[in-house]
Amino acid sequence: MPYGEIVNTSLKLLWKEKNLWFFSLAGLALGSLGSLIYTLFYAGAQGAILRNMGDWMTAPSGAPDEFVAQMMQFYGAMLGGGAIALCGALLGYIVNLIMRGAVISEAGKALVGESTDFGRGAREGANKAVSIFLIDLLWWLPAILVGLCVGGAFVAMFLNLIGGAAAGNMEDASAAMSALGGVFATMLAMMCVMLIYGIVLGIFAPLMYQALVLDEKSVGDAVRAGWNLAKANLGPMFVFLIIVVAARLALAILMQIIMAPFAGAWMMTWFQSFEDIGQGLPPSFNPMSAAMTGLMGVVGVALGLLVNSFMQSFSLTMYANVYRRLTADAAEAAGG
Repeated sequence: MPYGEIVNTSLKLLWKEKNLWFFSLAGLALGSLGSLIYTLFYAGAQGAILRNMGDWMTAPSGAPDEFVAQMMQFYGAMLGGGAIALCGALLGYIVNLIMRGAVISEAGKALVGESTDFGRGAREGANKAVSIFLIDLLWWLPAILVGLCVGGAFVAMFLNLIGGAAAGNMEDASAAMSALGGVFATMLAMMCVMLIYGIVLGIFAPLMYQALVLDEKSVGDAVRAGWNLAKANLGPMFVFLIIVVAARLALAILMQIIMAPFAGAWMMTWFQSFEDIGQGLPPSFNPMSAAMTGLMGVVGVALGLLVNSFMQSFSLTMYANVYRRLTADAAEAAGG
């Protein structure tokens, strides 16, 4: 399997056919916009709470009820921002169902030398959106089931630990260590299950979506075809999973490096207020604090949109190439 050639071809296609990236930008934009709105709500509420806290500590007469009311108002605004972000995420997911199908469809055409077309890709993605959702749902169900089981076991053991401590049953060191060991063992089991699930998802799911769109298969046939093709090529599929994870990790590190100056400036604007609170003094409010929070949110959301859209387009384009090669090899082997 020519891994380097496949990766290079995918990157060149993204550079040449900008629509492949624009599809993902359009698909993830609503969710990012919702996150940005919440960040701005949070920045405004954070600054207003700190400012009013300082006013109340400076002149507290008759202020407690008013201060509590203001706090509730600000937290209400943050909940409103969270609701907007949630709506943006849900609507964005629906739009992205269409755009994921569009990337796969147009990447398949670009791989055979055709030019991409945004409208054509969007129409094909819309035709496949429900089917893509069904495959998503197929993968969500075991994750939800396992998460509920492992999470329920963790909660039960944690409550048993708390109940034993309240009843005085934890005076014996061995009993306390045994209870704590059970909690940590459950957490470790949860992480192991999540890791295994992530690997299985990363190996088997990508080719299911490709079979659905590129070969116009039904959901059931696409799931079977993708599963069988990945099972027959476990080594290459694991390598491609590592490539995707490594690329995402490298971009995440790059994002942190870019965000570091903004985070440092944000911390400096809030430092004096936190120091005042630590000394029992009214916090000094710096208008730049809320502004820096908002600016950091804007930059972070913008970078996140660029990185996530690139990774979605890159991985879908790469797997379109992988699927095309694997199916051609399978057909050749069957014919031979």
